[in-house]
Amino acid sequence: MSRRLLTPLLALAAFLGTGCVTADWTTEFAGQEIPESVTRELPQAGVDLAHCLELLGAPDFVQENRVHGLVLIYAWQRDRGRGVSVSVPVGDFSPSISYSDAFLRGKGVVLWFDEDYVLTDWRRGNLAEILSTTPPPPSSIEDIERT
Repeated sequence: MSRRLLTPLLALAAFLGTGCVTADWTTEFAGQEIPESVTRELPQAGVDLAHCLELLGAPDFVQENRVHGLVLIYAWQRDRGRGVSVSVPVGDFSPSISYSDAFLRGKGVVLWFDEDYVLTDWRRGNLAEILSTTPPPPSSIEDIERT
């Protein structure tokens, strides 16, 4: 092993030898996944809300779609994460640092309906990406008047 790599490794070992190191591995399951075979039966647009509810069941979340209409959100998560944290006593304090790659990477199906509750579009995939393209519902009368 080269000296260039050995010195930082020895410094790290000495640093960690005075503190506490923990590692974790997590698996998280939440929500009920809608099978792709079910969403294949869903037309891209033009069917009413009742048909969608009959096919998919009750949504996990419902929100307004702009001023009129609504958005149905079906969500689930099957995730694994890894993390590590280090704590080192320094006098009366014990500063720590941690890292984790386990953040919410939820999947789901999102359906958009117009003011007549007719499906205008739907998407399946990563909820954060899908919902980032959905404008938030209006929060005031001024927002509604601007629409």
